[in-house]
Amino acid sequence: MIEVFNYIDGERVASQTIFEKRSPVTGVPIAEVYEADASIVDQAVTVAREAWPAWEAMDVETRARVLYNTANEIEKRADAFVEAECADIGRPSSQVRAGHVMRTADIFRMYADELRHWDQASFQGRASSPNIAPEDAPFVNSYTVRHAKGVVGIIAPWNVPLLLLALHVAPALAAGNTVVAKPSEESPQSAVLLAEAFATAAAAAGAPRGVFNVIHGFGANSAGEFLVNNDTINAYGFTGDSSTGKIIMRGAASGLRDVLLELGGKNVGIIFPDADLEEAAKTCAMASFTNTGQVCLSIEKLYVAREIFEPFMTLFVNHARKITLGGPSDDRADIGPLISKKHRERVQSFVDNACEEGAEIICGGKAPSFGDERDNGYFFEPTILTGLSEDAHVMTNEIFGPVCHVGPFDSEAEVLGYANQPPYGLISMIWTKDVSRAHRFGRSIRAGINWVNCWQVRYLRTPLQGFDQSGVGTQGGRQSLEFYTNVSTVTMML
Repeated sequence: MIEVFNYIDGERVASQTIFEKRSPVTGVPIAEVYEADASIVDQAVTVAREAWPAWEAMDVETRARVLYNTANEIEKRADAFVEAECADIGRPSSQVRAGHVMRTADIFRMYADELRHWDQASFQGRASSPNIAPEDAPFVNSYTVRHAKGVVGIIAPWNVPLLLLALHVAPALAAGNTVVAKPSEESPQSAVLLAEAFATAAAAAGAPRGVFNVIHGFGANSAGEFLVNNDTINAYGFTGDSSTGKIIMRGAASGLRDVLLELGGKNVGIIFPDADLEEAAKTCAMASFTNTGQVCLSIEKLYVAREIFEPFMTLFVNHARKITLGGPSDDRADIGPLISKKHRERVQSFVDNACEEGAEIICGGKAPSFGDERDNGYFFEPTILTGLSEDAHVMTNEIFGPVCHVGPFDSEAEVLGYANQPPYGLISMIWTKDVSRAHRFGRSIRAGINWVNCWQVRYLRTPLQGFDQSGVGTQGGRQSLEFYTNVSTVTMML
Protein backbone atom coordinates (compact mmCIF):
# COMPACT_ATOMS: atom_id res chain seq x y z
CA MET A 1 0.00 0.00 0.00
CA ILE A 2 1.43 3.37 -1.05
CA GLU A 3 1.50 6.27 1.42
CA VAL A 4 0.73 9.69 -0.07
CA PHE A 5 1.96 12.60 2.05
CA ASN A 6 1.33 16.30 2.06
CA TYR A 7 4.37 18.23 0.79
CA ILE A 8 5.28 21.38 2.69
CA ASP A 9 8.53 23.35 2.81
CA GLY A 10 10.33 20.65 0.82
CA GLU A 11 9.30 17.83 3.14
CA ARG A 12 6.71 15.06 3.11
CA VAL A 13 4.27 15.72 5.95
CA ALA A 14 1.99 13.17 7.63
CA SER A 15 -1.22 13.96 9.52
CA GLN A 16 -3.54 12.43 12.08
CA THR A 17 -6.17 11.36 9.52
CA ILE A 18 -5.77 8.96 6.61
CA PHE A 19 -8.22 8.26 3.80
CA GLU A 20 -8.20 5.42 1.33
CA LYS A 21 -7.75 5.69 -2.43
CA ARG A 22 -9.13 2.80 -4.49
CA SER A 23 -8.13 1.66 -7.96
CA PRO A 24 -10.82 2.53 -10.52
CA VAL A 25 -9.72 -0.55 -12.50
CA THR A 26 -10.20 -3.20 -9.79
CA GLY A 27 -11.87 -1.38 -6.89
CA VAL A 28 -9.15 -2.47 -4.45
CA PRO A 29 -7.35 -0.02 -2.12
CA ILE A 30 -4.05 1.19 -3.58
CA ALA A 31 -3.00 4.09 -1.36
CA GLU A 32 -3.40 5.67 2.05
CA VAL A 33 -3.48 9.44 1.83
CA TYR A 34 -2.69 11.81 4.70
CA GLU A 35 -5.54 14.32 4.94
CA ALA A 36 -4.53 17.87 5.83
CA ASP A 37 -6.43 19.43 8.70
CA ALA A 38 -6.83 23.18 9.18
CA SER A 39 -3.50 23.51 11.00
CA ILE A 40 -1.59 21.77 8.19
CA VAL A 41 -3.27 23.95 5.57
CA ASP A 42 -2.35 27.05 7.58
CA GLN A 43 1.21 25.75 7.88
CA ALA A 44 1.45 25.34 4.09
CA VAL A 45 0.12 28.85 3.50
CA THR A 46 2.52 30.34 6.08
CA VAL A 47 5.49 28.57 4.47
CA ALA A 48 4.43 29.84 1.04
CA ARG A 49 4.02 33.37 2.42
CA GLU A 50 7.52 33.30 3.88
CA ALA A 51 9.06 31.99 0.64
CA TRP A 52 7.29 34.47 -1.62
CA PRO A 53 9.53 37.59 -1.30
CA ALA A 54 12.73 35.71 -2.13
CA TRP A 55 11.14 33.79 -5.01
CA GLU A 56 9.62 36.92 -6.59
CA ALA A 57 12.92 38.78 -6.13
CA MET A 58 14.80 36.25 -8.26
CA ASP A 59 15.53 37.63 -11.72
CA VAL A 60 13.41 36.53 -14.67
CA GLU A 61 16.17 34.42 -16.24
CA THR A 62 16.64 32.44 -13.02
CA ARG A 63 12.93 31.75 -12.57
CA ALA A 64 12.72 30.72 -16.22
CA ARG A 65 15.67 28.38 -15.75
CA VAL A 66 13.91 26.75 -12.79
CA LEU A 67 10.87 26.10 -15.00
CA TYR A 68 13.04 24.69 -17.81
CA ASN A 69 14.78 22.40 -15.34
CA THR A 70 11.44 21.35 -13.85
CA ALA A 71 10.44 20.17 -17.33
CA ASN A 72 13.68 18.19 -17.52
CA GLU A 73 13.02 16.63 -14.12
CA ILE A 74 9.50 15.61 -15.22
CA GLU A 75 10.94 13.84 -18.25
CA LYS A 76 13.62 12.13 -16.16
CA ARG A 77 10.95 10.88 -13.75
CA ALA A 78 8.39 10.10 -16.45
CA ASP A 79 7.99 6.45 -15.48
CA ALA A 80 7.11 7.38 -11.89
CA PHE A 81 4.59 9.98 -13.08
CA VAL A 82 2.97 7.50 -15.47
CA GLU A 83 2.74 4.83 -12.80
CA ALA A 84 1.16 7.22 -10.29
CA GLU A 85 -1.32 8.76 -12.72
CA CYS A 86 -2.37 5.38 -14.16
CA ALA A 87 -2.90 3.96 -10.68
CA ASP A 88 -5.11 6.90 -9.69
CA ILE A 89 -7.28 7.24 -12.80
CA GLY A 90 -6.91 3.96 -14.72
CA ARG A 91 -6.33 5.51 -18.13
CA PRO A 92 -4.21 3.57 -20.69
CA SER A 93 -0.54 4.22 -19.97
CA SER A 94 0.39 5.30 -23.51
CA GLN A 95 -2.21 8.08 -23.31
CA VAL A 96 -1.02 9.15 -19.87
CA ARG A 97 2.62 9.29 -20.95
CA ALA A 98 1.99 11.42 -24.04
CA GLY A 99 -1.06 13.44 -23.00
CA HIS A 100 -0.41 13.98 -19.29
CA VAL A 101 3.28 13.69 -18.48
CA MET A 102 5.13 14.88 -21.59
CA ARG A 103 2.62 17.65 -22.18
CA THR A 104 3.13 18.83 -18.60
CA ALA A 105 6.85 19.17 -19.31
CA ASP A 106 5.91 21.19 -22.41
CA ILE A 107 3.76 23.50 -20.29
CA PHE A 108 6.63 24.35 -17.95
CA ARG A 109 8.88 25.08 -20.94
CA MET A 110 6.16 27.19 -22.55
CA TYR A 111 5.80 29.40 -19.47
CA ALA A 112 9.57 29.71 -19.14
CA ASP A 113 9.58 30.99 -22.74
CA GLU A 114 6.63 33.31 -22.12
CA LEU A 115 8.33 34.75 -19.04
CA ARG A 116 11.61 35.41 -20.85
CA HIS A 117 9.86 37.21 -23.72
CA TRP A 118 7.27 39.08 -21.68
CA ASP A 119 7.71 42.74 -22.61
CA GLN A 120 5.99 45.37 -20.51
CA ALA A 121 4.02 48.23 -22.03
CA SER A 122 5.51 51.70 -22.50
CA PHE A 123 3.77 54.94 -23.53
CA GLN A 124 5.12 58.39 -24.36
CA GLY A 125 3.19 61.57 -25.02
CA ARG A 126 1.52 64.57 -23.46
CA ALA A 127 -0.47 63.62 -20.39
CA SER A 128 -3.71 65.18 -19.25
CA SER A 129 -4.31 66.25 -15.68
CA PRO A 130 -7.22 67.95 -13.89
CA ASN A 131 -4.63 70.23 -12.29
CA ILE A 132 -2.87 71.38 -15.46
CA ALA A 133 -4.25 73.36 -18.40
CA PRO A 134 -4.26 71.32 -21.66
CA GLU A 135 -1.81 73.72 -23.34
CA ASP A 136 0.62 73.18 -20.46
CA ALA A 137 0.32 69.35 -20.41
CA PRO A 138 3.75 67.83 -19.81
CA PHE A 139 5.48 65.25 -21.97
CA VAL A 140 5.74 62.02 -20.00
CA ASN A 141 7.02 58.49 -20.22
CA SER A 142 4.73 55.85 -18.66
CA TYR A 143 5.53 52.18 -18.36
CA THR A 144 4.05 49.15 -16.64
CA VAL A 145 5.55 46.87 -14.04
CA ARG A 146 4.16 43.43 -13.21
CA HIS A 147 4.10 42.15 -9.61
CA ALA A 148 3.26 38.66 -8.42
CA LYS A 149 -0.05 38.46 -6.59
CA GLY A 150 1.49 36.59 -3.65
CA VAL A 151 0.33 33.19 -2.39
CA VAL A 152 -1.96 31.38 -4.83
CA GLY A 153 -4.31 28.55 -3.89
CA ILE A 154 -4.79 26.05 -6.72
CA ILE A 155 -7.37 23.27 -6.72
CA ALA A 156 -7.11 20.65 -9.47
CA PRO A 157 -9.55 17.99 -10.76
CA TRP A 158 -9.11 14.23 -11.12
CA ASN A 159 -9.75 13.64 -14.82
CA VAL A 160 -6.36 14.79 -16.18
CA PRO A 161 -4.72 15.50 -12.83
CA LEU A 162 -1.12 16.38 -13.65
CA LEU A 163 -1.74 18.43 -16.77
CA LEU A 164 -4.63 20.48 -15.39
CA LEU A 165 -2.66 21.20 -12.21
CA ALA A 166 0.30 22.37 -14.29
CA LEU A 167 -1.84 24.73 -16.37
CA HIS A 168 -2.30 26.79 -13.21
CA VAL A 169 0.91 26.05 -11.30
CA ALA A 170 3.39 26.81 -14.11
CA PRO A 171 2.18 30.37 -14.89
CA ALA A 172 1.67 31.15 -11.20
CA LEU A 173 5.25 30.15 -10.38
CA ALA A 174 6.65 31.83 -13.50
CA ALA A 175 5.05 35.11 -12.45
CA GLY A 176 6.77 34.97 -9.04
CA ASN A 177 3.95 33.65 -6.88
CA THR A 178 4.21 30.84 -4.39
CA VAL A 179 1.64 28.04 -4.46
CA VAL A 180 -0.42 25.85 -2.17
CA ALA A 181 -2.09 23.20 -4.34
CA LYS A 182 -4.81 20.71 -3.50
CA PRO A 183 -5.24 17.86 -5.98
CA SER A 184 -8.48 15.91 -6.02
CA GLU A 185 -8.83 13.24 -3.37
CA GLU A 186 -9.39 10.83 -6.28
CA SER A 187 -5.99 11.56 -7.87
CA PRO A 188 -3.50 12.60 -5.17
CA GLN A 189 -0.24 10.99 -6.27
CA SER A 190 1.18 12.97 -9.18
CA ALA A 191 0.87 16.38 -7.48
CA VAL A 192 3.47 15.45 -4.87
CA LEU A 193 5.80 14.12 -7.58
CA LEU A 194 5.45 17.43 -9.43
CA ALA A 195 6.24 19.44 -6.30
CA GLU A 196 9.33 17.31 -5.69
CA ALA A 197 10.50 17.73 -9.31
CA PHE A 198 10.08 21.50 -8.97
CA ALA A 199 11.91 21.51 -5.61
CA THR A 200 14.90 19.75 -7.16
CA ALA A 201 15.04 22.29 -9.99
CA ALA A 202 14.57 25.23 -7.61
CA ALA A 203 17.27 24.09 -5.18
CA ALA A 204 19.81 23.84 -8.00
CA ALA A 205 19.14 27.49 -8.82
CA GLY A 206 19.38 28.65 -5.21
CA ALA A 207 15.65 29.28 -4.87
CA PRO A 208 14.05 29.12 -1.43
CA ARG A 209 12.17 26.09 -0.13
CA GLY A 210 8.43 26.27 0.28
CA VAL A 211 7.63 27.84 -3.09
CA PHE A 212 5.35 24.97 -4.18
CA ASN A 213 3.40 23.06 -1.51
CA VAL A 214 0.77 20.32 -1.76
CA ILE A 215 -2.04 19.45 0.66
CA HIS A 216 -4.51 16.56 0.45
CA GLY A 217 -8.13 16.19 1.37
CA PHE A 218 -11.72 16.65 0.36
CA GLY A 219 -13.84 19.76 -0.18
CA ALA A 220 -16.34 20.53 2.58
CA ASN A 221 -14.97 20.37 6.11
CA SER A 222 -11.57 19.39 4.77
CA ALA A 223 -8.50 20.78 3.03
CA GLY A 224 -10.45 22.38 0.17
CA GLU A 225 -12.67 24.41 2.47
CA PHE A 226 -9.74 25.34 4.73
CA LEU A 227 -7.77 26.59 1.74
CA VAL A 228 -10.65 28.61 0.28
CA ASN A 229 -11.41 30.18 3.67
CA ASN A 230 -7.80 31.11 4.44
CA ASP A 231 -7.93 34.90 4.22
CA THR A 232 -4.19 35.28 3.54
CA ILE A 233 -4.41 33.62 0.11
CA ASN A 234 -4.13 36.27 -2.62
CA ALA A 235 -5.78 34.48 -5.56
CA TYR A 236 -7.26 31.15 -6.61
CA GLY A 237 -6.98 28.99 -9.69
CA PHE A 238 -9.40 26.13 -10.22
CA THR A 239 -10.40 23.68 -12.94
CA GLY A 240 -13.46 21.56 -12.27
CA ASP A 241 -17.22 21.54 -12.00
CA SER A 242 -19.29 24.71 -11.89
CA SER A 243 -20.85 24.03 -8.47
CA THR A 244 -17.42 23.85 -6.81
CA GLY A 245 -16.36 26.94 -8.77
CA LYS A 246 -19.21 28.89 -7.18
CA ILE A 247 -18.10 27.81 -3.69
CA ILE A 248 -14.54 28.97 -4.39
CA MET A 249 -15.82 32.25 -5.80
CA ARG A 250 -17.91 32.89 -2.68
CA GLY A 251 -14.91 32.22 -0.43
CA ALA A 252 -12.65 34.44 -2.53
CA ALA A 253 -15.22 37.25 -2.49
CA SER A 254 -14.91 37.62 1.28
CA GLY A 255 -11.42 39.01 0.82
CA LEU A 256 -11.85 40.44 -2.71
CA ARG A 257 -9.42 37.83 -4.06
CA ASP A 258 -9.15 37.16 -7.78
CA VAL A 259 -10.29 33.83 -9.24
CA LEU A 260 -9.42 32.02 -12.48
CA LEU A 261 -12.03 29.31 -13.02
CA GLU A 262 -12.18 26.84 -15.92
CA LEU A 263 -15.48 25.09 -15.32
CA GLY A 264 -17.92 22.60 -16.78
CA GLY A 265 -19.63 22.42 -20.13
CA LYS A 266 -22.45 20.76 -22.03
CA ASN A 267 -20.56 20.80 -25.28
CA VAL A 268 -22.16 20.62 -28.69
CA GLY A 269 -21.05 19.08 -31.98
CA ILE A 270 -22.78 20.01 -35.27
CA ILE A 271 -22.60 17.88 -38.41
CA PHE A 272 -23.68 19.68 -41.60
CA PRO A 273 -24.76 17.86 -44.79
CA ASP A 274 -21.48 18.57 -46.61
CA ALA A 275 -19.27 17.12 -43.85
CA ASP A 276 -16.86 14.26 -44.43
CA LEU A 277 -19.09 11.77 -42.63
CA GLU A 278 -16.49 9.07 -42.00
CA GLU A 279 -13.97 11.52 -40.54
CA ALA A 280 -16.70 13.31 -38.58
CA ALA A 281 -18.05 10.08 -37.10
CA LYS A 282 -14.58 8.87 -36.15
CA THR A 283 -13.70 12.18 -34.48
CA CYS A 284 -17.07 12.42 -32.75
CA ALA A 285 -16.42 9.02 -31.15
CA MET A 286 -13.11 10.37 -29.86
CA ALA A 287 -14.74 13.61 -28.70
CA SER A 288 -17.49 11.79 -26.81
CA PHE A 289 -15.64 8.81 -25.32
CA THR A 290 -11.95 9.71 -24.89
CA ASN A 291 -10.93 9.24 -21.23
CA THR A 292 -14.35 7.64 -20.74
CA GLY A 293 -15.99 11.01 -21.38
CA GLN A 294 -14.22 12.50 -18.36
CA VAL A 295 -12.91 15.53 -20.22
CA CYS A 296 -14.31 19.03 -19.78
CA LEU A 297 -13.98 19.43 -23.55
CA SER A 298 -15.98 16.26 -24.35
CA ILE A 299 -18.95 16.44 -26.70
CA GLU A 300 -22.15 15.33 -24.96
CA LYS A 301 -24.67 16.55 -27.56
CA LEU A 302 -24.46 16.00 -31.31
CA TYR A 303 -26.80 17.66 -33.80
CA VAL A 304 -26.84 16.12 -37.28
CA ALA A 305 -28.52 17.53 -40.39
CA ARG A 306 -31.69 15.49 -40.92
CA GLU A 307 -30.81 14.40 -44.48
CA ILE A 308 -27.62 12.68 -43.27
CA PHE A 309 -28.83 11.58 -39.84
CA GLU A 310 -29.17 7.86 -40.58
CA PRO A 311 -25.87 7.34 -42.45
CA PHE A 312 -24.01 9.36 -39.81
CA MET A 313 -25.57 7.35 -36.97
CA THR A 314 -24.52 4.09 -38.60
CA LEU A 315 -20.90 5.26 -38.80
CA PHE A 316 -20.90 6.80 -35.32
CA VAL A 317 -22.32 3.70 -33.66
CA ASN A 318 -19.83 1.48 -35.50
CA HIS A 319 -16.93 3.55 -34.16
CA ALA A 320 -18.38 3.50 -30.64
CA ARG A 321 -18.74 -0.28 -30.69
CA LYS A 322 -15.11 -0.73 -31.74
CA ILE A 323 -13.83 1.00 -28.59
CA THR A 324 -11.97 -1.40 -26.29
CA LEU A 325 -12.19 -0.99 -22.52
CA GLY A 326 -9.28 -1.98 -20.31
CA GLY A 327 -6.75 -1.00 -17.69
CA PRO A 328 -3.46 0.89 -18.03
CA SER A 329 -1.40 -2.21 -18.84
CA ASP A 330 -3.69 -3.38 -21.65
CA ASP A 331 -2.08 -2.28 -24.91
CA ARG A 332 -5.37 -2.84 -26.75
CA ALA A 333 -7.38 -0.53 -24.48
CA ASP A 334 -8.79 2.69 -25.90
CA ILE A 335 -10.44 3.89 -22.71
CA GLY A 336 -10.28 3.00 -19.02
CA PRO A 337 -12.83 3.12 -16.19
CA LEU A 338 -14.71 5.97 -14.61
CA ILE A 339 -12.92 7.42 -11.62
CA SER A 340 -15.01 5.91 -8.80
CA LYS A 341 -18.01 3.81 -7.89
CA LYS A 342 -19.87 6.96 -6.87
CA HIS A 343 -19.23 8.59 -10.22
CA ARG A 344 -20.31 5.48 -12.14
CA GLU A 345 -23.57 5.49 -10.18
CA ARG A 346 -24.02 9.13 -11.18
CA VAL A 347 -23.47 8.36 -14.87
CA GLN A 348 -25.85 5.39 -14.70
CA SER A 349 -28.48 7.60 -13.08
CA PHE A 350 -28.29 9.99 -16.05
CA VAL A 351 -28.85 7.13 -18.49
CA ASP A 352 -31.73 5.74 -16.43
CA ASN A 353 -33.31 9.17 -16.21
CA ALA A 354 -32.94 9.64 -19.97
CA CYS A 355 -34.82 6.38 -20.56
CA GLU A 356 -37.59 7.54 -18.23
CA GLU A 357 -37.87 10.73 -20.30
CA GLY A 358 -38.18 8.79 -23.55
CA ALA A 359 -34.63 8.27 -24.80
CA GLU A 360 -33.69 5.31 -26.97
CA ILE A 361 -30.36 3.63 -26.13
CA ILE A 362 -28.63 2.89 -29.44
CA CYS A 363 -25.60 1.27 -27.81
CA GLY A 364 -24.08 0.93 -24.34
CA GLY A 365 -26.00 2.18 -21.34
CA LYS A 366 -24.51 0.01 -18.60
CA ALA A 367 -21.40 -1.38 -16.93
CA PRO A 368 -19.70 -4.11 -18.99
CA SER A 369 -18.95 -7.62 -17.77
CA PHE A 370 -15.37 -8.90 -18.18
CA GLY A 371 -15.35 -12.09 -16.10
CA ASP A 372 -12.20 -10.97 -14.23
CA GLU A 373 -11.04 -8.49 -11.59
CA ARG A 374 -12.19 -5.55 -13.73
CA ASP A 375 -15.78 -6.40 -12.82
CA ASN A 376 -14.98 -4.85 -9.41
CA GLY A 377 -13.80 -1.66 -11.12
CA TYR A 378 -15.82 1.24 -12.45
CA PHE A 379 -16.06 0.70 -16.20
CA PHE A 380 -18.98 1.95 -18.29
CA GLU A 381 -19.82 1.25 -21.92
CA PRO A 382 -19.68 4.02 -24.56
CA THR A 383 -23.33 5.06 -24.74
CA ILE A 384 -25.31 6.71 -27.54
CA LEU A 385 -28.81 8.05 -26.91
CA THR A 386 -31.40 9.64 -29.15
CA GLY A 387 -35.00 10.85 -28.96
CA LEU A 388 -34.88 13.42 -26.16
CA SER A 389 -36.38 16.90 -26.15
CA GLU A 390 -34.17 19.92 -25.50
CA ASP A 391 -35.48 20.40 -21.96
CA ALA A 392 -34.68 16.84 -20.81
CA HIS A 393 -32.44 16.49 -17.75
CA VAL A 394 -29.64 14.84 -19.75
CA MET A 395 -29.72 17.66 -22.31
CA THR A 396 -29.21 20.44 -19.79
CA ASN A 397 -26.75 18.96 -17.28
CA GLU A 398 -23.14 17.88 -17.64
CA ILE A 399 -22.76 14.09 -17.31
CA PHE A 400 -18.95 13.82 -17.44
CA GLY A 401 -19.09 10.26 -18.67
CA PRO A 402 -19.14 8.30 -21.95
CA VAL A 403 -22.68 9.31 -22.89
CA CYS A 404 -23.69 11.27 -26.00
CA HIS A 405 -27.15 12.21 -27.25
CA VAL A 406 -27.63 12.59 -31.01
CA GLY A 407 -30.53 14.46 -32.57
CA PRO A 408 -31.48 15.87 -36.00
CA PHE A 409 -31.80 19.50 -37.06
CA ASP A 410 -33.35 21.19 -40.10
CA SER A 411 -31.84 24.68 -40.35
CA GLU A 412 -28.82 26.75 -39.39
CA ALA A 413 -30.93 29.03 -37.22
CA GLU A 414 -32.37 26.06 -35.33
CA VAL A 415 -29.02 24.43 -34.58
CA LEU A 416 -27.37 27.72 -33.65
CA GLY A 417 -30.11 28.15 -31.05
CA TYR A 418 -29.33 24.68 -29.68
CA ALA A 419 -25.60 25.48 -29.53
CA ASN A 420 -26.15 28.72 -27.62
CA GLN A 421 -28.52 27.36 -24.99
CA PRO A 422 -27.52 28.40 -21.47
CA PRO A 423 -26.06 27.82 -18.96
CA TYR A 424 -22.74 26.63 -20.43
CA GLY A 425 -20.35 27.80 -23.13
CA LEU A 426 -17.01 26.00 -23.00
CA ILE A 427 -16.34 24.53 -26.48
CA SER A 428 -18.11 23.45 -29.66
CA MET A 429 -17.26 21.36 -32.70
CA ILE A 430 -18.49 22.07 -36.27
CA TRP A 431 -18.16 19.80 -39.30
CA THR A 432 -18.55 21.40 -42.73
CA LYS A 433 -16.63 21.97 -45.97
CA ASP A 434 -18.31 25.34 -46.47
CA VAL A 435 -15.74 27.96 -45.42
CA SER A 436 -18.33 30.71 -45.13
CA ARG A 437 -20.52 28.58 -42.85
CA ALA A 438 -17.49 27.58 -40.77
CA HIS A 439 -16.63 31.23 -40.13
CA ARG A 440 -20.25 32.19 -39.42
CA PHE A 441 -20.63 29.49 -36.79
CA GLY A 442 -17.12 29.96 -35.45
CA ARG A 443 -18.01 33.58 -34.70
CA SER A 444 -21.60 33.01 -33.57
CA ILE A 445 -21.35 30.17 -31.06
CA ARG A 446 -20.83 31.56 -27.58
CA ALA A 447 -18.07 29.25 -26.39
CA GLY A 448 -14.42 29.51 -25.45
CA ILE A 449 -13.14 27.36 -28.33
CA ASN A 450 -15.04 26.53 -31.51
CA TRP A 451 -13.33 23.72 -33.43
CA VAL A 452 -13.96 23.27 -37.15
CA ASN A 453 -13.42 19.78 -38.62
CA CYS A 454 -11.32 18.73 -35.61
CA TRP A 455 -11.46 18.28 -31.84
CA GLN A 456 -9.08 18.94 -28.95
CA VAL A 457 -6.45 20.45 -31.22
CA ARG A 458 -5.28 23.15 -28.86
CA TYR A 459 -2.26 25.38 -29.02
CA LEU A 460 -1.81 26.12 -25.33
CA ARG A 461 -0.61 29.68 -25.91
CA THR A 462 -4.10 30.58 -27.18
CA PRO A 463 -6.81 31.71 -24.74
CA LEU A 464 -9.64 29.62 -23.31
CA GLN A 465 -12.43 31.55 -21.64
CA GLY A 466 -15.65 29.79 -20.74
CA PHE A 467 -18.91 31.66 -21.25
CA ASP A 468 -21.68 31.85 -18.64
CA GLN A 469 -21.22 29.04 -16.07
CA SER A 470 -18.26 27.54 -17.93
CA GLY A 471 -15.71 29.83 -16.37
CA VAL A 472 -14.43 33.12 -15.02
CA GLY A 473 -11.28 34.65 -16.47
CA THR A 474 -9.04 33.57 -19.34
CA GLN A 475 -6.56 30.69 -19.25
CA GLY A 476 -3.68 30.02 -21.63
CA GLY A 477 -0.29 31.45 -22.55
CA ARG A 478 0.17 35.14 -21.85
CA GLN A 479 -3.34 35.49 -20.41
CA SER A 480 -2.54 33.18 -17.49
CA LEU A 481 0.64 35.09 -16.71
CA GLU A 482 -1.35 38.30 -16.68
CA PHE A 483 -3.95 36.82 -14.31
CA TYR A 484 -1.31 35.72 -11.81
CA THR A 485 0.15 39.24 -11.61
CA ASN A 486 -0.92 42.74 -10.62
CA VAL A 487 0.09 45.67 -12.81
CA SER A 488 1.57 49.01 -11.71
CA THR A 489 2.05 52.03 -13.94
CA VAL A 490 5.06 54.30 -13.43
CA THR A 491 4.80 57.80 -14.94
CA MET A 492 7.77 60.18 -15.22
CA MET A 493 7.67 63.72 -16.50
CA LEU A 494 10.36 64.32 -19.11
